[in-house]
Amino acid sequence: MTLFYAFIVALLIAILTTPLMRWIACRYSILDRPGGRKVHRKSIPYLGGGGIFIGFVVAVFLFCDSPSSMLILVGASATTLLGVIDDVTIMSSKVKLLGQIVIALGTCIGGISIDYLTSPFGGTIYLGAFSWTITILWIISLMNVVNLIDGLDGLAGGVSAISAVMIAIVSVQTGQWSAAIVAIALAGASLGFLRFNFPPATIFMGDAGSMLLGYVLSVVTIVGVLKSEFVISMGIPIIALAVPILDTTFAIIRRLKKGQSIMSPDKEHFHHQLLDAGLNVKQAVILIYACTFMLGLAAIIVGYLDGVAALGFVLSVTIIATGIFKYLKRRSKHIRTLVRMISD
Repeated sequence: MTLFYAFIVALLIAILTTPLMRWIACRYSILDRPGGRKVHRKSIPYLGGGGIFIGFVVAVFLFCDSPSSMLILVGASATTLLGVIDDVTIMSSKVKLLGQIVIALGTCIGGISIDYLTSPFGGTIYLGAFSWTITILWIISLMNVVNLIDGLDGLAGGVSAISAVMIAIVSVQTGQWSAAIVAIALAGASLGFLRFNFPPATIFMGDAGSMLLGYVLSVVTIVGVLKSEFVISMGIPIIALAVPILDTTFAIIRRLKKGQSIMSPDKEHFHHQLLDAGLNVKQAVILIYACTFMLGLAAIIVGYLDGVAALGFVLSVTIIATGIFKYLKRRSKHIRTLVRMISD
């Protein structure tokens, strides 16, 4: 019942506080104005991440008092503050990256790090001196992965909520109850915010929200999955978050081929391709939700497999997901047919 209460509290508080964040953003002209790569046609207030943050923090504080959860709250607070500053002042990418590194490093110093991985062939792989480096890269990567997919109304919030629920289930499987509470609180807060962000959105989460979601997802996977005696443990969070990870991976490859900076923006992300294929915003978001849900179920299945079977399953899902991902980007007719099937 604790998981249920944490979810409901986070959900309700996010629903109550997000309108307040919208009022503050409008009052002080903290707005996302149309133009460039943006698909909205009028100015939309930022700071929706504040509603997610408040709902998440209150729920975790009330229902989980483990040392790791308290450290996550500290890191989440620092991440949200960094995001708010970026939303208000639009800091340079280098300064923002430096802030992310400091937050990730602080998380490691606090005691949350990827110290080892379980091998599908038996035994444990201890990372030793590479532990903090890998942890910092993992946290920063997830923070930016969620940030990059925050390009359509309701997309980042919905994908994060679905992924958080799946990670909560896997955490319960491994007996990591504190991680499960943190994950389910994030899901509740994200869904509460989604009440105002689902197409057509009346508020955006901004970097404060997207980086917060990425930070918590990255850290909770370390506590709830990567620290468990789980075969091919790294594969579980990667599968659960496969849609944004694949999208970011293809974006990096695409930009490197063009000789561009990997941080340079473009309109070739998966969600942009779906819009170009003829889908409206709501249809594109629903399709990505469905993909995330199916991949999340695959991540849960991994938990019931052992050894080579788990490795084979992870590789198969990765190959299939990559193929479907590339196929859907190129086949507009089939995309529209699939969306109609889901809608019906």
